[in-house]
Amino acid sequence: MNRVDLARNELAKMRQKEDDATLTNLAEAWVNIALGGDKYSEAFYIFQELAQKYSVTVKLLNGQAACHIHQNKFADAEDLLMEALERVTQIEQ
Repeated sequence: MNRVDLARNELAKMRQKEDDATLTNLAEAWVNIALGGDKYSEAFYIFQELAQKYSVTVKLLNGQAACHIHQNKFADAEDLLMEALERVTQIEQ
């Protein structure tokens, strides 16, 4: 739908209910990616904090890579995507 304004409104409601919830953090990261600009860095750090708090997952690595791609940090994004690919390969074996 490309309605960042609606996503921000929903995120505000989520923050009112549970500011530190994992789902709220994930929603904030994805809204930040949609907003762009300086928000790419904030989104990256949210994904990084979630990986440190719980564990590194393919989806969190992909989120971090998406942030790097938007910032034209293609080598860093490739490293993260290769790590994600290695994890998927390990899971399938």
